[in-house]
Amino acid sequence: MKHFLLTRWNLPSSIHYASLELVTDPRWQARRRELFERYCLPSVARQTVRDFTWLFFVYPAALSAGDLEWFRARDERLHVVSVEDPKSTGVPEACDVVTRLAAGNEWLITTRLDSDDVLHPEHLRKVRVGYDGERRVVEFAQGFYYDVLLDQIRYVRETQNAFVSLLEPVEGARTAWGWEHHKIGQENEILYLDEPGWLALVHDQNTTTYLWGDPVSASRKRAVLQEFGVQRPPYLRTRMRRLEALPARFSRRARRLAQRLRTSRGLG
Repeated sequence: MKHFLLTRWNLPSSIHYASLELVTDPRWQARRRELFERYCLPSVARQTVRDFTWLFFVYPAALSAGDLEWFRARDERLHVVSVEDPKSTGVPEACDVVTRLAAGNEWLITTRLDSDDVLHPEHLRKVRVGYDGERRVVEFAQGFYYDVLLDQIRYVRETQNAFVSLLEPVEGARTAWGWEHHKIGQENEILYLDEPGWLALVHDQNTTTYLWGDPVSASRKRAVLQEFGVQRPPYLRTRMRRLEALPARFSRRARRLAQRLRTSRGLG
């Protein structure tokens, strides 16, 4: 068995409302790198299992050689995978690389992780459930949304979340990216692990993620952040980012409202 963690970095076609212009913007890249280094990277480093390969998919034309070396130096398991086509979501490249790296094995596991999100330390260990030869999806049904600008956290039970793992044969592997995460259960059996396994960040660069769910008390918030190894953001810097992010947040809320109205009227 081989286990692969799949992360997209700057693929223009994989980010909602994004463009090549956005992902090549130095300000966008600097902020994403800050979020990655502060939240996502430590959560991978804290995993209680060590035998996995972190495949990190990048659009190399928007990065320098120094950028690529910076990512490789962050974790010994991280392998940069170049996606040359700006229109690619990384799915064909993921299928090719996992099939090649898992050659000689009967089956493999792929786990999705966005570069601005957090896994519970036991996440990768617990998705390694029994394998019977058929494709099988594993998801943690419970998680949290944490707004790093507001320093607020919400608990959710979300059975169609983006933190998906897929067990499948090496031959013909489609990976956990082979379906949109909210549609993967239409063709595959899903095993839900009924405990909190992930923490999704809400921040100034989000396009579709927003704070929702059941409020969490102050004491439980401290416990959750400690359990996930998440540091609360610096107060003054956060206040400044909140002010800077207000126009973009209003714009995103307007887009979501417009989309809901179109959906309710059967227009999209």
